[in-house]
Amino acid sequence: MPAPGRELRRHRRRRISTDATILFADGVRLNCKVIDISEAGALILLRDEIDMPFDFRLEIGGGGVVRRTCYVVRQNGRKVGVRFPHRV
Repeated sequence: MPAPGRELRRHRRRRISTDATILFADGVRLNCKVIDISEAGALILLRDEIDMPFDFRLEIGGGGVVRRTCYVVRQNGRKVGVRFPHRV
């Protein structure tokens, strides 16, 4: 059993504070903030607590420089943990 508090993620997360936009399948856009990110996923902070769908697109940065498909793996209030699917 791992020691308490030991990091178990495969990819190291970097703390950031970057504006982003969530793009839902129906075309609705929602502003949010990415508070940490890795190759495999991210932690997103919503402005308001809403129930998130299983998948959505995320544009990271003011100009939408980075776009990722996201799958929700956990949600705790306004914090949403997502994973990025593997790219070929």
